[in-house]
Amino acid sequence: MRREATRARLADRVIAIGIDPGKTGGIVAIRPDRSVLLAIAADGPDGYHLDNEIDPVWLSGLLAPLRGLPCCAVIERPTVQPPTGRTSCLTIGIGYGLLVATLRLAGIPLVEVSPAQWSRAMLGAPPAGGWAGKAKKEAAMALCSRELPALRLVLPGRKVRHDGLADAGALALYALRTAYNAQN
Repeated sequence: MRREATRARLADRVIAIGIDPGKTGGIVAIRPDRSVLLAIAADGPDGYHLDNEIDPVWLSGLLAPLRGLPCCAVIERPTVQPPTGRTSCLTIGIGYGLLVATLRLAGIPLVEVSPAQWSRAMLGAPPAGGWAGKAKKEAAMALCSRELPALRLVLPGRKVRHDGLADAGALALYALRTAYNAQN
């Protein structure tokens, strides 16, 4: 009984972080009241990619204010499709590793999830035949518009919504939904 009460109090205070690790991905941190603490696109004007690579020093500075706070991060485990070349696979792996290492060094608990795992939980079952084209990205953008109205999906100087931020926002909502499990 006491453990459930502690988990409920913790879930009410935890900062949930969602990370889409792709080149056009993003990081979104939210509170349980759905207020947005941090929203950064990897390829945005203030993104965490430096010359096409992740800058772990800058990213750790960005995460420093969260150190010691009750946080839970969810990162999408990258998947590589068969036509992807060896160099691209290596680049994806290095970027993912830098993100994971930076979070671990910051002391932020991290849960890795597959794209299917979080999308099924947050967006529902895929349509017959699976998610075609941009349908999954559109569903994530609709979810964020509904659940995280303070999350600005259109970056300054751009006209279209950033689907990497939408995925990161959906991952943050997934982290919020599962935060107490990751903390205990």
